Amino acid sequence: MVKVGLFFLAEDAASVVSVLARREALQIEQVPTELKDYLSPSFPEAFREAFRRLREHYEPLAQRWQVSGQAFVSMVQQSVPTIEEMGRLTALLETLHQQGDAIDRQAKQLRERQVELEHFDEYVRALADLDIDIKALADLRFLHLRVGTVPLENLERLRESAALAEDLVLTLGTRRDRAHVLVVGAGGITLDLEGLLAKAHFEPFEPMSPLLSGNPEQIRRQLKSDKEAVQLALNELEEEDAQLRAGGWESLLTAGAVLARGAVFVECEEAMAGREAVAFLAGWVPRERLPELEEALAREVAGPVALAYEPPGRAAIPEGQPPSALSVPLMFRASAALVSLYGAPGYDELNPALVLAATTPVLFGMMFGDVGYGLLLVIAALAGRRRLRTWVAPLLSCGIGSTVFGFLYGSVFGVEHWLPALWLRPMDEPFRLLETALWVGVGFLLATFLLKAISLALQGRTREAIFGFQAGAGAVFYGGAVLALRSLHLEQAVPSLALGLIAGGLLLAVVHGIQQLRAHGRSKLTDLLSEFFHGSLTLLTNTLSFLRLAAFALAHSALSMALFMLVETIPPTAAGWPFRVGVFVGGSLLILVLDALAVGVQTIRLEFYEGLARYYRGDGQVYRPLRFPQATPP
Repeated sequence: MVKVGLFFLAEDAASVVSVLARREALQIEQVPTELKDYLSPSFPEAFREAFRRLREHYEPLAQRWQVSGQAFVSMVQQSVPTIEEMGRLTALLETLHQQGDAIDRQAKQLRERQVELEHFDEYVRALADLDIDIKALADLRFLHLRVGTVPLENLERLRESAALAEDLVLTLGTRRDRAHVLVVGAGGITLDLEGLLAKAHFEPFEPMSPLLSGNPEQIRRQLKSDKEAVQLALNELEEEDAQLRAGGWESLLTAGAVLARGAVFVECEEAMAGREAVAFLAGWVPRERLPELEEALAREVAGPVALAYEPPGRAAIPEGQPPSALSVPLMFRASAALVSLYGAPGYDELNPALVLAATTPVLFGMMFGDVGYGLLLVIAALAGRRRLRTWVAPLLSCGIGSTVFGFLYGSVFGVEHWLPALWLRPMDEPFRLLETALWVGVGFLLATFLLKAISLALQGRTREAIFGFQAGAGAVFYGGAVLALRSLHLEQAVPSLALGLIAGGLLLAVVHGIQQLRAHGRSKLTDLLSEFFHGSLTLLTNTLSFLRLAAFALAHSALSMALFMLVETIPPTAAGWPFRVGVFVGGSLLILVLDALAVGVQTIRLEFYEGLARYYRGDGQVYRPLRFPQATPP
């Protein structure tokens, strides 16, 4: 990965960005600190303003007509749009927007009219039993009438309170949770009665329209006619909106595609700087893509383009860590996704996806070794490959690992007398299995020392790779300590090789400590001693952690034995056989789910805490080059 600085004419900015996005080779970076004082923004606001105005008109229409990004992504051209192109589309969308707003305003008025008519209809329905001219109700001189609704729970209280004031409350009917009432006030509605109505949550009907006259039946026919007219007008507006959508759909999709292209330039413009007529843009490019990019810029950009670049570690331009261009084979992508949960690999780090892909089946299979259950996992992976996609590979590899260890254990669905054990039977030789688990842990941890040393060497820290306690010195010390402890366990004399390895590891660590003290002073001594003692204790706990490989294998055998004991309690009679089969199948499925989940979690734990934590930082950033939007595959 190389940090590149591009110098070009400001008038060629759109052409340069188009080439970069088409080639998908440059990850944009902000202007380096050392150049900020020299360079200053030099681009007019014309492009950004044209982009903003187009987006302002596009977004409400896209929301109105439910346009998704995938609807127009196939129309995205491989070039930055011009200001004139965005201006033409803005004018077109502005017209569509105005026409749509006019339709919305008319539709809103019609819907409000619908509500008003429904309101009147409820009023008239409440007075349906009164065969009088409703308009005459408003002309009474000595009585004041109020018609409206109150909540049913407040009706009785309102009636009692009105009676005390010598007013009358008549119930005309009920609708849902409200009562339609006619309030009669002698000599007019008093302030006291108004207060009672307010406390009862009385909702009056609006005064009658002067057009509404006659008895209730005549008015309801008139209301029905008005409702039909309003609905017809709404239908016509919907048809008009559909025609507007059909006529403007293509233009709206074109605008969406133009905005997608313009967003690429806006992203670059924010990272650009310039001085007078010259612009500058910085970013990361894979070393092998550099000649191709230089050639494309020279061929497709009218003005001159100068590239300044140096590799990481020696660059005058770089700031921050280079991104990592991850290239992982398809079968290892699920392992890479698992690694990404821990963190992205740094530019100068090994990608541990291959390590996880190789070790995960071994760890999983040793804890869940069973031919029957392993084959079920394989079948499940193959059957669900369309849904599982990238996770097919790890599930398939774990199923194969479980099957292989099932043959080694001689276990089929927990039955250990159908197949001969090619290695051992866990319940018959538990101590041998525990010893093997420890040796697997020792080999795993020694591999982490090697991987740490390689990572340090890639970072140019060769001395630390050899003398560091987390790398070379630690591996030598750990190997000697393991041999010494094995001899003590067997009540044998500690071999000279073990003592030599321990002494050699300590000597290398001391040399590293002296180098650190010379570089950082005596204040570093406490940190070095703490690192040594903490590292030694961690090695012990890391090693013992691998005993879980044997523990879960024994637990699986014990669960299988318990299932068979349960099945044997059911009599092998004609009536009992269906229950025996049902209990066996149900118990086997339960064991499959529980063991697969538990062992899967323990496998990830070993990979993360006993593996990645020892040699992997995971503080990198994934390489994401500038590109035009692309369609998402179905």
